[in-house]
Amino acid sequence: MLPTDCGGVEADRCHHGVVHSPCMGLLGHWLIYVLLLIIIVTAIWSANYLQKALMVYGTTEVLPVYYCTFTLAAIVGDAAALKMCGPTVDGAVGR
Repeated sequence: MLPTDCGGVEADRCHHGVVHSPCMGLLGHWLIYVLLLIIIVTAIWSANYLQKALMVYGTTEVLPVYYCTFTLAAIVGDAAALKMCGPTVDGAVGR
């Protein structure tokens, strides 16, 4: 039996019987809504420019560039989020 945040003994219920979601504290934070708005705006922006590029160039030219750009941005973003590019405590690069 695992203790919970509100003093209960079960993993998903408190002693007073209310089920708590692990995301309830997260949904109350303002930063989540700002980040969600940024994700939505950049998705719309990206789709708009993809559509404009497809009007000018063919799919064999646009989609590989779009795929490679997205993949590179995802790798760099993940590395930045996980802090894998900087030195660690022991001086080695990465984890």
